[in-house]
Amino acid sequence: MVKISSTSASFLLITCYGPANDRRKDEFLAELQAVKPLTAVPWMIIGHFNIIYQASDKSNLNLNRRLMGKFRRALDECELMEITLQNRRYTWSNERENPTLVRLDRVFCNSEWEMTFPNFALSALATGASDHCPLILTRQDRAARKAMFKFENHWLKIDGFQGVVQAAWNKPQLGSAHTVLRKKLAETARALRSWSKPLFSNARL
Repeated sequence: MVKISSTSASFLLITCYGPANDRRKDEFLAELQAVKPLTAVPWMIIGHFNIIYQASDKSNLNLNRRLMGKFRRALDECELMEITLQNRRYTWSNERENPTLVRLDRVFCNSEWEMTFPNFALSALATGASDHCPLILTRQDRAARKAMFKFENHWLKIDGFQGVVQAAWNKPQLGSAHTVLRKKLAETARALRSWSKPLFSNARL
């Protein structure tokens, strides 16, 4: 079990290195299913799986679809979901002149882990001395989003609307044509938001 020192949260972490020999992969998938926790605890399994579950994980069509199907079924049985790799499609290369590229390195978690640690992202680092690229799982502290401006069609029927738009649009702005257009749109949005707030505070109701 991994315990987070700054909180009381903990989770089960399993690392793996899947066999390269296809004849041993059935045994590997059976072991994967056997390590599933009996209780609903957050758990994650990471590593070099040496197996894929979808055709898009490989750069050519030399695929073992039987094993791909068994891997998908094992993931379903374990109730695992993949943490999406953000910046790279493949994680391994045979480094030949016309290379075969495959996504062999992955991170899976169950729904309990995702609920416990919701704001994490997986990315690949630059490949160095290895034919694999290292993966890093990092916390994503999401900044609060600004409220979006929404134009209301009924404003067109209200006295004063045309004047607010005209006054905001005619304010002088400096910069390139693209910058001036952006500033005029932003100024008009601010003016309409300020104008409409006291008039339609309960418009949605």
